[in-house]
Amino acid sequence: MSRSIRARRTLLALALLVTAHGPVAADDAPSHAARWRYREGRGIQLTLPDPGLRLRLSGLAQFDAAWSDTDARSIDDHFEVRRGRLALRGRLGRAWGFGAEADFSGPDPLLVEAFLRYGRIAGGRLTAGYIKEPIGLEWQSSSRSAIFMERSLASVFLPPYHVGARMNWSGRRWSVAAGAFGGGIYGEDPTDGDWSLSTRATFAPLHRRRQVVHLGLGGSWRQREGNRARLRLEPRPEVHLVEALADTGVV
Repeated sequence: MSRSIRARRTLLALALLVTAHGPVAADDAPSHAARWRYREGRGIQLTLPDPGLRLRLSGLAQFDAAWSDTDARSIDDHFEVRRGRLALRGRLGRAWGFGAEADFSGPDPLLVEAFLRYGRIAGGRLTAGYIKEPIGLEWQSSSRSAIFMERSLASVFLPPYHVGARMNWSGRRWSVAAGAFGGGIYGEDPTDGDWSLSTRATFAPLHRRRQVVHLGLGGSWRQREGNRARLRLEPRPEVHLVEALADTGVV
């Protein structure tokens, strides 16, 4: 039996803008001044003198502690910084967007996500970079809003962030996403392949303010060659501090 506790906090970030000017007459003052504001859950947003450019800096800290009472296999008690992330996202005009996020909870910083987005193509949005593949509601949801401590065991079959491009279309009751991807940048995930195609579609027959019925269907096709054709899955038992207790072996 394992008990786990997570404390979540949003990291406080500071935005500092330094400008150097000589004396300026009141009539010569710029019409747009840089300003920043903090919004709970969204971080610090900086609006620059160019009204078409906006930057948002946010952070996330999550802590895990686990105490275990076992009878078949010894599991040590642990505490860890589960996630310690900083993210920068921006918007240029109404069509372009960009962002990057890194995790600093381990001994070395790791890139979590990096993307460039164009919002006016074929009636949808094109996103390219190191991004999520469009499959699985659980994986598309952020860890900020996860219902449980960890994602379910079934998420071991879902591909994480990969290098590729994705198109998104959506309406009030529906959404469609499809993309083509290569592997990851660290080469440690078992779902890495030479390339893959993934898609996901959703429909909400009931969509009210406090009532929603959400239906979704997704799939992924992966091409694996050479050593990548060998697959091994070792899911953790939904507690990150506990090592994998199940192992498929090489299949």
